[in-house]
Formats: sequence, C-alpha cells, structure tokens
Amino acid sequence: MIKKLLILLLLFVSIENFAQEAKFLREAEQLYQQKKYETLIRLLENNSRAIKYLTIDDLVIFWVYLSQGYLNVDEPILAERALLYRKKLTEQLYGKNHISYIHTIYDMGRFYFAQRRYAEAVQYLEETENNPNPLTAEQYASLLYSLAVSYDVLGELTVSDEFYSEAFKIYRDVLTENDSNYLRFVVDYATFCDKTFQNQKAKDLFEKAKELALKQPKDYPSTAYIANRVAQYYFNQGFYTKADDFFNMSYELTMKDSIYSYARMTEFFALAQYYNWNKDYSKARTLALLLNDYYKPQMEKNALLLSEASRESFWISIEPVFSIIFSIARNCPTDSVLADICYNNQLVNKANLLYSVLKMKDIVQKSGNIELKNLYQTIRQTEQEFVQLSDSIALQETYQKFVESYSDFNQKLQPYLSSQKEDIVSWQDIQKQLKPDEAAIEFVCFNELDANGKNNFVYMALLIQKDWNCPKIVPLCEENELLRTMSKYSFKNLKSVGALYNSNELYNLLWEPVKKHLSDNVKNVYYSTSSFLDILSFQNISKAGKNRLYESYTNMYRLSSTRELVQGSLNNVLDAQQAVIFGQINYDSDKNYTNSQSKSTVCREPFDTIEDKNEINAIVNICNNTGLSYATYLGNEATEEVLKSLNGRTVSLLHISAHGAYIHLDDFEKCPWLNQNKEIQEDYPMQRSLLAFAGANKYWLTGDKPANTMNDGILSAQEISKLDFSGLDLVVLSACQSALGDINSNEGILGLARAFKLAGAKTLILSLWDVPQQATGIFMSHFYKALLTDKKGKHDAFKYAQKQMQDSDYSIEDWGGFIMID
Repeated sequence: MIKKLLILLLLFVSIENFAQEAKFLREAEQLYQQKKYETLIRLLENNSRAIKYLTIDDLVIFWVYLSQGYLNVDEPILAERALLYRKKLTEQLYGKNHISYIHTIYDMGRFYFAQRRYAEAVQYLEETENNPNPLTAEQYASLLYSLAVSYDVLGELTVSDEFYSEAFKIYRDVLTENDSNYLRFVVDYATFCDKTFQNQKAKDLFEKAKELALKQPKDYPSTAYIANRVAQYYFNQGFYTKADDFFNMSYELTMKDSIYSYARMTEFFALAQYYNWNKDYSKARTLALLLNDYYKPQMEKNALLLSEASRESFWISIEPVFSIIFSIARNCPTDSVLADICYNNQLVNKANLLYSVLKMKDIVQKSGNIELKNLYQTIRQTEQEFVQLSDSIALQETYQKFVESYSDFNQKLQPYLSSQKEDIVSWQDIQKQLKPDEAAIEFVCFNELDANGKNNFVYMALLIQKDWNCPKIVPLCEENELLRTMSKYSFKNLKSVGALYNSNELYNLLWEPVKKHLSDNVKNVYYSTSSFLDILSFQNISKAGKNRLYESYTNMYRLSSTRELVQGSLNNVLDAQQAVIFGQINYDSDKNYTNSQSKSTVCREPFDTIEDKNEINAIVNICNNTGLSYATYLGNEATEEVLKSLNGRTVSLLHISAHGAYIHLDDFEKCPWLNQNKEIQEDYPMQRSLLAFAGANKYWLTGDKPANTMNDGILSAQEISKLDFSGLDLVVLSACQSALGDINSNEGILGLARAFKLAGAKTLILSLWDVPQQATGIFMSHFYKALLTDKKGKHDAFKYAQKQMQDSDYSIEDWGGFIMID
C-alpha cells in the first residue's frame, strides 16, 4: 500500500512539474514572439535545472528558444554552444531526417554565415540543402543564396554559379519583382556574373535591376544599394559618365539615411573606393569617417571571451574597411584627422586577440580570487570537452557546466573589470610616455585594391614624437617592390642574406622616407612591424653596410605593438631570480628507435645533435659567478614534459638551445607527425611552428608517438600558447628560424613569438634564419656577460652583443638573425 502511495505521489509530482514547465515554455514563447530576448534568456537560464522534467519535444523547444535568444543578443560563444548542443540532441533523439534536426542545421548555417565563417557555413547549409523538405520555398532560396555567396568568398566560383542559378529560378516564382529581397538578389547575381565574365547575363540582370529600381520611390530600401552595384558595373565596363551618375545617386541616397546599418556600410565602402580611385578625396574622406565611426566601436567592444575563431573571422570580414581608410589616408598624408584615426585603428586592430587574451589572463591572475581562477580554468576545459563528447547525457551535463561557469565567471568578473582603467589605448596615451628625444612608429601593411579589383598591398609608417600635434603619415613602398628586392637574395644562403643587409636597398625603401620626418635629436625609437617587415632584421638595415640602424640610435626597441609603452610591460631591467636552461638535447633518446627506421620521403631530415656544449657551459659559468639560481636540463632530461612543468612557476629567465622549425603549407603533406593528428588542419599555423626536445626524431619522422608518455618531443607554438608563463621576464630561443611563422598583417607572425607572448612572457630573443652554432655560442656569451655580470639592461646587453660580434669581424649573417621583441 505504501509503495503504491509513493508511486502515486511521484506521479502527482511529475504531473505538477510537467504543468509548471509547460507554463514557463508558454511564457518563453510569448517573449520570443515579442522579441524580448534578454528576458527570454533569463527565464530559460533560471529554469535550466528543471529541464529534466520536460518531454523530448519540449526539451528541443527549450534549446531552440535559448539558441535563438543568444543569437539575437549578440552572444556568439553561447549561441554557438547552444546550436552545437541542439544539433547533437536532435540528431540523437530524432535522426538526421527529422524536421527539428534540419531546422537546427539550417540555423547553424545561417549563424556561421552571419559570422562570416563561410567554410563552416557551407558545411551546415549543404547538409540542409541535401534534405530541405521542411523549409519553405523562400527559405530554401535564401539557403541557396547563402551558399552561392559563401562559395564565391571561398573561391569556388563554379559551385557558386550553380547555386546562384538555382536560387534565381525559385526567387522568380515565389517573390514579386518589386520585392526588396528579390531586387538585392538580382543585383548580387548580376555582380557575380560580371565577375565571372558572363557578360550578356550580367548586362541583362543589371538592366533589369536598374529598370525595376528606378520605378521605385527614392526611399525604397534597395534603391541606393542597387544604384551602387549598377555604378560599379558601369565603372568596370568603362562607362565612366554613367558610373559617376549612379555613384552620385547612391551617395546622395545613403547620406540622407540617418540609420547606418551593416547593409548601408557596404554601400559606403563601395563609394569610398570609387571616390578614392577617382581622386575625389573630399567625398572619400567623408565616407572614411562614417565607416570608422561604425566599425571602430565594434572592434573596441569585442568581448574578451570571444573565441579565437570568431575573432579571426570577424577581423577578416572587416579588414577591407580599415584598408580603405588607410588607403584614403595614404593619399591625404597631411590630413591630421585621418592620421589620428589611422594610428588609433592600428592600435586596436594589431594583435587584438593577443592583447585581449593577455588582458583576461592578467585580470584573473591579479584578482586573487581563487573561485574566479577556477571558473576560468573550468571554462577552458569544458570548451575542449564539449566538442569531443557524443553521449547525450554527458553533453547535457557538460553544456550545463559551461553555461553555469560562464554566467558565474561573468558575474564575478564584473567588479574587477569595473576597477580596470579603460583598455582602449590612443596615440595620445603613447605620446605621453615618450621623452623629447624618442619616437614611436607603427608600420602598417594594407590592401589597396586598384580600380580593376586587383590586390595591391602597400606599406606606410605612422610616426609620433613628443611635441607633435598629431601623428605623421609616411607612404613607403608597395609590397611587390619589397618582395622583388628580397627575392634578389636567397634566404637559404647566409652569404646572400648578408649581402641584403649590406646593401642600401631596404634602407631606401623603408627607412629613408621615415628618417626625413624624424627630428635630429631622436635617440630612442620604439617601432612595431607588419606583414613581411616582421621577417626582417630591422635593426641591421644599413646604408651600404655602414651605420646600421642599431648603431645610429641609442636604442631601437622592437615591440609587438607600440601600445606596449602604455601597457607597462616594457622593462629594460631583467628581473633575475631563477633561470632554467635546456641544451645538449638527445633527439634519439628512445632506445627502441634509430634514424634508420625513418621513411625516405618524410618531412625533412632528422634532428641532429647540436654542438652547443660551449654555449651552455658559458651560460652556466656566468650564472655561477653571479649567484643566479638556475636549473639545467640536458641530453635525455631536456624533455617537452619538463618544459610544460614550468607552467605557472616562478621562472624569470628561460634559455632553450634546440632545433626550431617552421613548416610551410607546401611541406604540410610531407610531415607524418602533422598527418597523424586529425584535429590539425592546414589553417592552424600555430601547429606548424615548433621546438624539438628529447626523443623528437621518432615522432618527427614517422608520426609514431613514443611509448608510455603523452609527450612526443615536438612542442608546437599552439601548445606553448596554452601555458602560463606570466612570470617569465626573458625567453631566449637559441634555435634556428624560431622567429618565423605564417605572416598575418593583423596579428603579426603566427609562430613561437606569438605563442610565448600569449603565455605571458615579457621579452623574447629569437632568430630569423639558420644561425651558425659557433657564432651563436659567442653571441650568447657576450649577451649574458653584459646582462648578468655587467648588470646591463636587456636591450643594452643585446646591443652590446651585436656590437661585439661586428667589431670581431663576424659577418652580419652570423649574428644578425637574432632579434629582440617586447
């Protein structure tokens, strides 16, 4: 009897719970219909623990509302996680042919499309396209339209054409000719046809779009957009008078509209390009200011926790906008307002991800709040777990943990964020840090599209001195000119590298124009490079081999960004407390493996033994003589595992004498250790820059992991970036090519330097090319003697070592490859 009563009681409680949940879902539906998304999210999050009482169908509805809520309040991290969970949940509950699953992947495709992450958008939109039954005809046409645009951006023009054609057939049937969406599609399709030399089709579609648009009132939503695209078409066809009429029409209409939407910005962008090409700099400047006012705040408010992939995609999508602003400024070098904007934009754009990650780490670390630190680690851990799970219960628990941790973290973070000074750095902030005899320089590389749509990357310098009213814009060279100069010299031949730095070609291209604007009293120069300038030993540029830049100034400080002057991390004095030294590494430490087991067609030669005994002994002797506490890891003890064990420890100086490597995309397929890792894709450059530790040859040559260890001897830049080296004041990588990596005009070199910076290290010494071992040992001896024995500053010690090598008649190629970066 008691058992029956308990069953009845449980049944009654369940019925009550179902009724209660049905009530909160009805309320959620009303909020969703009313577009009260923030209230909707709070309601759903507050009831998240009760979803175990929901029916299967209501559980799916819960996640639909939650994901849509996050999408509409611009929470891309939580929106993406909710969509991924929805996908896995609906797939497990219903299968891939069910309406709920299909609508989910359709939403995912549209989400990634809106985020400009086109490769991911294609993945989900194509899956939807293969089973579109639940979609309306207009939704299906929109899906095809999105696929067409995505494949166009990705360079798959034939596939894009097929989707445009199919979408066009449906749009003609389901939309009227006066529909704004139809007209936008027609003119976009016409633009694509013009781009792909379908001349007659492009002409017919443009004429149709123009005819329909001109019939509409001038305040019709698409008129300015269509006029803009028609103008571009006439311009490309050489009908410049007609083009000018339609560009001016578009300009007039867009300037009347006080609501500046993303769609309106695309029109501003095209107009700015046209007036810049046409040398109508007055209108171009007006549009540049409007574009800047719209996009600059988006960059500044980019959330600290925005994922790396989202941030990179976001930058790719808006980079052309900042390029056109830079281009207009380059054509108006005396315009103080544009100079102000350009320097500030460079500070926001360059290394944006690096500084936001470091800022978050710094806030959490300095908070002293153990709970906040634990939540931060939980978030990072659950992000990794989530993508690997397939069990629905485990997924639900992991997602719940992520959402709760994320919400708690944001709540607990607020007091520390509010106590932080504003993190937006301006050129005036940098100027305040300069002395009268100092200058700061940002070198900028941007794409200045020509009138035919051809890429043309160019360089300019932005200069600041103490008493200037605004930065100065100094146009430099085109990238093609720089690359032609560099290609005369083989970087695989050290003598040829030396010849480059003993000529005056780099000086004439990059420094002579800058020098004309610098005051004669300038002694210290703080500079930050971009794009291919990142792989130059800038300090060693000379005028025919004489008066190298490092000799011409008291100091030349190479910075990740000149904002380092404000961040407070620039410190010339070494905080020498504890040193860790790696060297004399045995790359064949696995006794069950020899080089003879390697394949003949694999990724490069095995790592051979480095003759660095003299280098390591010299450093150890200097540490002993100066009383600096140190630990050495040599031979078989110099393992990847030991390096990782330094995570979070108090180490001020790290010296690594090892083989370094940068795997270019052309060599990707030849690397067994890369191919064995299915999660590594070609677009992850931080996986292709590395340091080799004990036992590395087995994995390097065959892709086979050593037995009984998680460490394979290959330490990638990606792995380093996840460590906590915030206590490291100086990292010295006595390793070939350690400064190389994929070149990213926004984030700099994507390699070991970026990795150690992300991990929190302050100052780095790396090499740009293969440096001879004997010369390296002598260079390091000079450097450490000056740094530790003579107590010189880091930069002074580095300059001292350079000068000693030069005075000892060592060639520039023997020592000039080493650079110091703050």
